[in-house]
Amino acid sequence: MVLGLLLASGAARASGELFTVGGITVDVTADDVGEARQRAIAEGQAEAARVLMARLTRPADHERLPLPEPGEVVDMVRDFSIADEKTSDVRYIAELTVSFDPEAIAQRLRMAGLPFVKAASPPLLVVPLYQPGPDAAWVLWDEPTPNPWRQAWLAQSAGRGGFIPLVVPFGDLTDLATLSPEQAAAGEAEALAALAERYEASQVLIARAQAAGGALIARAEGPRFLAGPVSTERPLGDDPAQAMEDVAGVLIGQLAAAWKARNLIDPAQGNQLTALAQVDGFEEWLTLRQRLDAMARVDYVQLQALTPDRAQLTLYYRGEPMDLTQAMRQNDLDLMKDGDYWILATRERAEARTLNATPPAAN
Repeated sequence: MVLGLLLASGAARASGELFTVGGITVDVTADDVGEARQRAIAEGQAEAARVLMARLTRPADHERLPLPEPGEVVDMVRDFSIADEKTSDVRYIAELTVSFDPEAIAQRLRMAGLPFVKAASPPLLVVPLYQPGPDAAWVLWDEPTPNPWRQAWLAQSAGRGGFIPLVVPFGDLTDLATLSPEQAAAGEAEALAALAERYEASQVLIARAQAAGGALIARAEGPRFLAGPVSTERPLGDDPAQAMEDVAGVLIGQLAAAWKARNLIDPAQGNQLTALAQVDGFEEWLTLRQRLDAMARVDYVQLQALTPDRAQLTLYYRGEPMDLTQAMRQNDLDLMKDGDYWILATRERAEARTLNATPPAAN
């Protein structure tokens, strides 16, 4: 029972932000304010469900979204909050933030036969390199001069949900000592890994921006789900700070599109496999399970047996085995075939030792 509760809480943390929709404005007039409020909340939750389903699916499928009616959506809602309430005797105005049950949303999309994404990418540590002129040195931190490109990423990361969780470094003395602008520009793996370790980020996003000829030319690369760099360009205009923030937003949108394209779950392509995982106690099993729960291609994990040093589980997933192994790598997991068995391990364990493929005895 305790195991089930812990696994459920881990899955909730992994998917919570992606399945939360904020900024839903409602404005309803009825015979009295009580009725107006009730209708406004139901309509706002239905609109939030539409926004979420569009977020999780391809634009080409948006006309076929299985949208719930206001009276149906309540069973899909995990919780909601209300801000900026304004009322009169017959009118209700507010802004809603709605969190949905991921499985309820996924089930509705599956029933409609629509491919969708169910998990966000691993958190990305942003390394914002800025070159203020064609011959200028790269700037990373706010010393000795401020880095406006870093400020743009800070603004974009504030309160961000969606597919791409961002971590912008503090820029304190420890960061300055860990990674210099020259090391970042050269892509020095050891220094970048040290900074990522400090922020417990498994992947680094190197975001470069160069000011030239009144324009900002930007490029981002690094995450394993990208096939290649993403880039954009925009005039700096009269408000360079806003232009930089807009450019950062465009890059984030391109990253999100790449993540979605690589991690769509197609209900028409369902498979399963049984895997063995060597674990060193319950804590390592939880780490493994939480990474599996965060994976877009894995629909469900069924634990068959668990001993102090080994787990046997069945993975229900979408796509082909090669797709699954690639998705595993994106989540710092290794999945390999060893004779008649699939072997699953965290990347740390896979690099440390070769796994024994003897299955545990079922309880």
